[in-house]
Amino acid sequence: MFVLGIIVFIKFTGKLHQGELNTFDEGVTDFFFALRSPGFTSIMTFITDMGNVIAYLIWLPVIFFVLYFAKREWSRSIEAMVILLSSFLLNIALKAYYGRVRPDPQYWLVDLTEGSLSYPSGHSMTAMAFYGFIIYLVHRYPINTALTTLLSLLFGALILMIGITRIYLGAHFPTDVVAGFVAGFAWLVLSISTLRYFRYRRDNKAKL
Repeated sequence: MFVLGIIVFIKFTGKLHQGELNTFDEGVTDFFFALRSPGFTSIMTFITDMGNVIAYLIWLPVIFFVLYFAKREWSRSIEAMVILLSSFLLNIALKAYYGRVRPDPQYWLVDLTEGSLSYPSGHSMTAMAFYGFIIYLVHRYPINTALTTLLSLLFGALILMIGITRIYLGAHFPTDVVAGFVAGFAWLVLSISTLRYFRYRRDNKAKL
């Protein structure tokens, strides 16, 4: 799945550079800009803040205490932090490599730095990696089928909505968001696989 994600990201980026996705960017952007209103903007700003540093700093101790009091592996909160930080750093590297600037500042509904880079979307990438890991934990330590399904849907919807808010607020092109989702998913898969490998080695050593 990691390799597939990388292939999709590379092919998608290639089509973007060839100008094949310009119509997609324009059409999706126009659709969300047509929905703009003061009330809706307040809602979208709140949702996009769920992909900010402060929101993640709140979620990390929540994960710790939930797993600790449930007598689960509380160290998973450390893994969540590692995935969050590594996806953030990877996003910075990808943005520096591709060098795509954000949409025209006149369309921004949030405070951003002029000339800052856009591809892939950092909010979308880190949301996919971090909240995707929470979905993994929900399935790793299920309470019951109904609650597991509900939480998975809620966090999945949150990931999607964070990406959509970046388009609505004028911070990113739609292709930035799609690329962020793909890159975040690929990194999530690689991170989970790597963590499971080290846990497997640790458990086997403990048995010896």
